[in-house]
Amino acid sequence: MPAISALCDALPDHEVATAVVQVVSDDDRMPIACGDVRWVTRDGAPADEVDLLRSVVDDFALPNSNGGAYLLGELQAVRILREALEARGLSRDRIFAKGYWRARPALLQDVSA
Repeated sequence: MPAISALCDALPDHEVATAVVQVVSDDDRMPIACGDVRWVTRDGAPADEVDLLRSVVDDFALPNSNGGAYLLGELQAVRILREALEARGLSRDRIFAKGYWRARPALLQDVSA
């Protein structure tokens, strides 16, 4: 959350940002330097369960022609949200997507055969 707050705080005063932040519980909310914060509480759902985040992302207006999206978080959730934004018309070059961690380990292949 400090990174999200820093990104929002770095924007010029005339720029508008919406932060969509997923937390484990309402107790995990922190002040964020952003005009519009939309909290998504998992309430026990796995970190890579993207339906809650996607419903919020799907409901807000895309940025104007100068805007973009920053997606930071669990690898699979970031990938799915990037694809959802692209499907709505936001071009890939206007989306910064960084999966910082993986909720579920990759399957191991049997290479002994």
